[in-house]
Amino acid sequence: VGSEMGIRDSAAARAGRVAVLRWARAEHGAPADAFVVAVTFANYDGENRKNVDLACLAFRQMRDALRADNHTGGRRTPFLYIRAVQINAAQKLIQQGKVKPLNVDAIAMGAGLRPAEVRIDTRELEYAQAVELTALADVLLHPSKTEGFGMPILEAQALGVPVVTNGWGAMLDYTYHGVAVPPLQPQWHSLGWVYTPNTSGFVEALVQVEGGQLPDGQVEAAAAFVRDELAPDVVTARLEEMLTAPRRHPRPSQSQQALAP
Repeated sequence: VGSEMGIRDSAAARAGRVAVLRWARAEHGAPADAFVVAVTFANYDGENRKNVDLACLAFRQMRDALRADNHTGGRRTPFLYIRAVQINAAQKLIQQGKVKPLNVDAIAMGAGLRPAEVRIDTRELEYAQAVELTALADVLLHPSKTEGFGMPILEAQALGVPVVTNGWGAMLDYTYHGVAVPPLQPQWHSLGWVYTPNTSGFVEALVQVEGGQLPDGQVEAAAAFVRDELAPDVVTARLEEMLTAPRRHPRPSQSQQALAP
């Protein structure tokens, strides 16, 4: 998340955000006027810890809820953009059968999604291009049942894109612009303890985002936090400071001094 993602002036940020969104959608094949929900992950984990099935189900239920509530015609048509990147570094492990990617097409079809309302993008892109796929979205949907950290959450908020996350761990701690949905309960999984996401809570959060019901000021505050506290140059500088600072050893106690040769 570089300096180009910083948001300093709210009016300029909104104008710039609209321009970037329109360009990115034209560049990557997303509908210009849709309510675009983005899901992004590296597809090598057959454990489905990213909960792609839940993301598809929540999208479908959100779509149906918006359609039922669209009496005045003010609701936008939802579109799901899934970036299920097949990274080259994992291909050898996939061929050896050590890891297994998800059949995302089958998951989307089984969830009742129509081909016209979803795009599954498997390209491995340069970082700048990958960020464009987040910039084209109205919201990033991130319902992982377990997560090491969740960099897409930071990237989205730095770009002014709200996030809807499973509300525990780092996903809860770093959801500043959006909704961290409380999970249903912990459960044991082959990966260890995980937290079961609440599908209906994700549906409600997506409807809330589409309706523009997030609190004012979140977008600027979230982008500023990522820029000032978690941008790579900031984190690198702090790490270098920690590594190069003189070590401070605690003063030995009287008993330790007495035992010293």
